[in-house]
Amino acid sequence: NFAGPAAEARFPFTSTNSSALYTEMQTAFTFSQRFARDIAVTGYQRVSLTNQAIKQAVLAYGAVQISYCHNNSYYAAVYDNAKPCAYYYPTSADANHAVVIIGWDDTFSRENFLNSARPTSDGAWLVKNSFGSNWGDSGYFWLSYEDKTIYEAYTYNVAALDDYQNAYFYDGYGSYSSESSKRAANVFVARGNEYLTKVSPGSASAYQIGSTYKFSIYKDLPATVTDPTAGRLVYSQTGTATNTNYIDVFGKVDLQTGER
Repeated sequence: NFAGPAAEARFPFTSTNSSALYTEMQTAFTFSQRFARDIAVTGYQRVSLTNQAIKQAVLAYGAVQISYCHNNSYYAAVYDNAKPCAYYYPTSADANHAVVIIGWDDTFSRENFLNSARPTSDGAWLVKNSFGSNWGDSGYFWLSYEDKTIYEAYTYNVAALDDYQNAYFYDGYGSYSSESSKRAANVFVARGNEYLTKVSPGSASAYQIGSTYKFSIYKDLPATVTDPTAGRLVYSQTGTATNTNYIDVFGKVDLQTGER
């Protein structure tokens, strides 16, 4: 949905503690600024939560994003005068933090973890955290293979920014229920003389590879439109989804500035 990561230099934060930073992140940006980007995300893959699948994904993509439950009570910052920077949560808990796995060590000793929270076997993921370089081992730590809170692993495809002039949306990423069939519409005003080349389903959770879709484009809409089909039908397309991102518009749909 025309989203992607933006460089921190674009919107530098001034807060230093986590509570104030969270508030700043929630209030500092306008709606359009929330979608500023310096890299385009062109796709993603959900990774099975098995050691082999995660290892293969790290080799193929360079990193795997995961969520887990972080609680300092289970973090071995200093143990036996060493600094293993090891973490293991021994019971199930809701994830509350996102990090990136960048490597692993099958021989990482279970003895590196706390006496009070120690896995049964060796082996840990090398993880890049977001707490800054003063935390852990220059910002990194080891997460046991056996951590009980690891949740949802993903990899992402990224690319240089495209040259699309405008993106039209109201609700950002959208939100849908788990119904098997959905129908929705939006009304926009063209910002320039351009061609419509892609449309988005709005929510990956409601739109998967293999889904059947149909979309229609209407123009000349009344100023106080309550039904988009009151306009003039100029294009329709039906097909089967081959990805979970944008659908290419195969026909030529031209837009004129100010056109609804």
